[in-house]
Amino acid sequence: MQRKLTATAFFFAFLFLLFAGASTAQAGDAASIAFMLGKSEYVIDNVMPVKTDAAPFAEQGRSFVPVRYLARALGVPDDKVSWSPSANTVTLITDNETITLAVDGKVMYVGEEAREMDVAPLLKEGRVYLPARYVAEALGYEVGWDDGSQVVYLWPKGDPRPDLSKAVELFKDWVWIDRGYKIPDPDGRLAYRDSVMPKYLYKTHAGVNIVPRFTDTIEMEIGVAPLNDGGTEEGYRQAEIILASKFGKEFAEQVAEYYREKTTIPYLLEGKDFYTCDNTRVYVMSATYGWINIIISHR
Repeated sequence: MQRKLTATAFFFAFLFLLFAGASTAQAGDAASIAFMLGKSEYVIDNVMPVKTDAAPFAEQGRSFVPVRYLARALGVPDDKVSWSPSANTVTLITDNETITLAVDGKVMYVGEEAREMDVAPLLKEGRVYLPARYVAEALGYEVGWDDGSQVVYLWPKGDPRPDLSKAVELFKDWVWIDRGYKIPDPDGRLAYRDSVMPKYLYKTHAGVNIVPRFTDTIEMEIGVAPLNDGGTEEGYRQAEIILASKFGKEFAEQVAEYYREKTTIPYLLEGKDFYTCDNTRVYVMSATYGWINIIISHR
């Protein structure tokens, strides 16, 4: 890890929400995790965006990010993150380490080992803010800061520093819509509205049609152009990101593995159902015009 960073980078801190209720998606053995200041989300492995209910922010030359979501991204479940109001301490428990930090204290305990910090956790408006660099390093991750994009990023110690370009794209050129999907921004550079098509339908330059329907049964239709008909690998990836934002990376990968079999118009993709844990149906098939059709609905 580079030791010469900006002043902001030396003072990363993560916000701990005492009773956070957002998505419990986790990265576990993620290759990279990225947070952008001002964005209520984080990105896992440059592919999976995860919505949060608080955004990282800068104050007095320091950056603050939700620590509960950092813990989730690093594989620490909610029931292993605890707050003790009597002791004013936050504790994170993993299979290998127990990390404890106290409000206004500049000592972090990793097991029985005391580690000095140059910043202290703060209690503000009922929330505890923790220094990220120390927590992430104690959990086996390195921490970087990209000043141009205002992104804090983490990756396992010993691994190459990750390429942030796809994560930055997801932060800047994608938007969250109703019911928790993240899609290419139709007003941005990735997507556009076709003037001759209905207003609710728009296209991406990578060869994807997106129709958020939000009826009683159908939530979304995604059309992906085959590679020999204007489609691109980026288009296949975009469809996977939309699915991952709602249903998680593992589920999205299963669906993508199937629809990636179709790369040409003549190839017939037999209809196949995928069901999520909340009984949402994702149906994949070849459309009549030869594209890949992904229909998300409730049974």
